Amino acid sequence: MAEPFGLLRFIRNVRVRLASIMRTGSKTERKIMNRMIGLLCIFCLLLLPASMALAQETTPEPAAMDGTVVDVAAEQSQFSTLVTALEAAGLTDALTSSGPYTIFAPTDSAFESSLAAVGMTLDDLLANTDYLTQVLQYHVVEGELTADSIAEQAANGAATLTTLEGSNIMVSVSGETISLNGNPLLSDAGTVVSQTDISASNGVIHAIDSVLFPENAPVADGEVATAHIRLAHLSPDAPPIELYINGTLSDIQALSFPNVTGWIEIPADTYDMAIAPFDSSVDESVIGPLQLSFAPNSWTTLTTVGLYDNIDLNLVFEDLNTPIPQDQARLSLYHAIYDAGAVDVLVDGDVLISNVAFPTAGGQNDGAFIVDVPAGTYDLQIVPTGQTEPVILDLPGTQIEAGTFYLFAAIGSQANPDVLIQSISMPQLMGEAGAPPVEANTSTVSLFDELSNRSDLSTLASAIEAAGLQNTLTSDGPFTLLAPTNAAFETLADELGMASVDELLADTDTLTSILQYHVISEPLNSADLQAMVDELEAPQTGQQIELATVQGDNITFSTADGQTLANGALITEADIETSNGVLHIINDVLLPPTSEIG
Repeated sequence: MAEPFGLLRFIRNVRVRLASIMRTGSKTERKIMNRMIGLLCIFCLLLLPASMALAQETTPEPAAMDGTVVDVAAEQSQFSTLVTALEAAGLTDALTSSGPYTIFAPTDSAFESSLAAVGMTLDDLLANTDYLTQVLQYHVVEGELTADSIAEQAANGAATLTTLEGSNIMVSVSGETISLNGNPLLSDAGTVVSQTDISASNGVIHAIDSVLFPENAPVADGEVATAHIRLAHLSPDAPPIELYINGTLSDIQALSFPNVTGWIEIPADTYDMAIAPFDSSVDESVIGPLQLSFAPNSWTTLTTVGLYDNIDLNLVFEDLNTPIPQDQARLSLYHAIYDAGAVDVLVDGDVLISNVAFPTAGGQNDGAFIVDVPAGTYDLQIVPTGQTEPVILDLPGTQIEAGTFYLFAAIGSQANPDVLIQSISMPQLMGEAGAPPVEANTSTVSLFDELSNRSDLSTLASAIEAAGLQNTLTSDGPFTLLAPTNAAFETLADELGMASVDELLADTDTLTSILQYHVISEPLNSADLQAMVDELEAPQTGQQIELATVQGDNITFSTADGQTLANGALITEADIETSNGVLHIINDVLLPPTSEIG
């Protein structure tokens, strides 16, 4: 603004000089000078707007970083690996000649830690240019997006950004925390933007401390592209289910509520999938067949939700490719309480996630939210959106371990809510088999609650109530319970010449002895039983072991053709984990040797 004020000073100085002439000059000189002063003032006033405009044009603007996004990245030592990768993939010209772009730029340390977490070296990454190209393009979004504008897009809780790679980055906002694919930005922990809004001539750079891996990136030459699926049974009144793939029964069978399988590796492809009741056929499917596609390197949870009469399948795309930030855990939170509206998840009284709705029919990522949180112990609550009461589900003292993937599924109904929790650590995920093992479920569902939730075990549940043993089977335990089916009780009643099962249930003393004979006072899954058998010397034992029951007599366990038998009764469904033990379903009622019945 120096030019207009300099002009005014010039006018003032001229007027002072002319005033001196006016005091000492002749009358004619003074008349001429008066006219000159007037003309000079008019002339200067005419020049003033032009001078003001010139001042505005020449006022320095805030300095922008010189060079393109590639040039700016190359000038910062923390991005040296990124620049090397861009050059190896041949992307520097594209990111230099056009734009604008938003670059989520992993730092050198981000490449080091992220690649180590997935068992890859930098040389491996640079050598596989197809894979490298897609990984890098997954960090680039068209348009210039500042941190504030990213937050605005996700102001309602979540949004997606389409990358040059073609797939989306999920942006979410919880409180003041912004996350990409569940990795927090603009915070002191997690995948943080260590520098935001680094300006360039054709875009903006945000530095992050983790490499984001796209789900559908190609695999190395010669490898088979694989995907991973698991099935979660979250339909409270549905019987055990099984999964059919392209019309053929899969390894997922007899999955009861509320349980989830481990991860299963399949070739990345498109399949016809159907859900049917256990021990039925694909023609009796209650869901599907549905045509479902699974991209390479993807991790998808198939969830059955709703009541059995209106059961539906919902797909949740998990983020197990992006490494978990140090000292944090990744939570996949599902809303599967069929009669609850939208909910908020509170952590120690503060809103972690807001407005999570029950899944819509055939939805994808409906009713689910993925977020990284620091490891620790939390008081979790689920409440109606925008309220603090009533508390639909209360989970005080929930322990979250670092480096672990968690599934938290709110299940059941508002009148009888529960939670299903499954966890798997990063080392297990990257285990020797390449796919994670089946993990035991940590549930607040007790042995007795599990029986009560299953229509095929309703007779056993009634028998336990008649004998007054329900408190025992809801206590801490832990126990192993061998659970005869309804059909097994009916068979026993027929063999004993009873008119009905009710006659058996009326003799509470005998009934108590029989039921206690089905309970072992330690939790034993099928692998434990097999290991006990394998440790014995077959010629001496006949491949059998005996274990004491709560009733006092022993049960003889044996294995044959990959099946486990208890006193000759077949375990038809094994390893149903509950909060106080493990449940095995058998096809016969076991009678203690000392019993007088039969």
